Amino acid sequence: MIRSNNGVTLTEQGCIFLKFCENVSQEYERYLAEKNAAKEILNYSGEIELVVSPLLLQVYYEAITSRIARCFPKLKVQLIEADVFAAFDLIQESPDILGLTIMPRDVLDDIAKELICHELYTCPLVFCAAKNSTYFKDKINEAVAEIPFENMIAIVGAKQNSFIPAGRKFDAYVTDLDIVHKRLLNDAHLYVSIPQLIAVKYFAATMIGIFQQNNDEQAVIVFLYDSHALTSEKEKLLMRLEQELTEMLLQ
Repeated sequence: MIRSNNGVTLTEQGCIFLKFCENVSQEYERYLAEKNAAKEILNYSGEIELVVSPLLLQVYYEAITSRIARCFPKLKVQLIEADVFAAFDLIQESPDILGLTIMPRDVLDDIAKELICHELYTCPLVFCAAKNSTYFKDKINEAVAEIPFENMIAIVGAKQNSFIPAGRKFDAYVTDLDIVHKRLLNDAHLYVSIPQLIAVKYFAATMIGIFQQNNDEQAVIVFLYDSHALTSEKEKLLMRLEQELTEMLLQ
């Protein structure tokens, strides 16, 4: 500092040091805020219901339950299996219910008009078939329109919620990935159209192969809830839950 009759002024080094002190003070205040927020989340008690799509629940059940238990040890979570349309109805009937769903992009555009939707992950749709199937033997990599629909297993629940064109006949309608796996292995002419993330997680280490579709169809994993759920008490909980679910999908 430089003292004079006009007061005190900082030297060049003093200005640098003052700026450093201000940064340290701001970081410390941020640390205290985050520490208090983390403590508040750890102490959050109560019960929430989370509606989860069948595909996500089969692949990520353990990851979802373990992450929630670690981050919210005093929180009781009830998981409900339901497709996106059923989840939409449940959330509208009971605004406290939260959703973790996987859906086609065009379905998201409609639902986003009614609920708060946060996109967590986006991936293309892929075909899966047995590695000894006719598709892999012939090295076929065609759009779904060029492969018989009768040989497709329609997945993700109700016909209106399938990742496939409507108004067609298919081999089967199922939501159980174990059944899909058995069907594909037992019939070299069958295939399934499924989100890439699910295919890689579930089929990568099996005798089921994955090949790309020649189109731009995408599946979107969404964290959704009614605006009434966004209360001041739940805001931090929802933000942290969204963060944890996103990190889970990226692993």
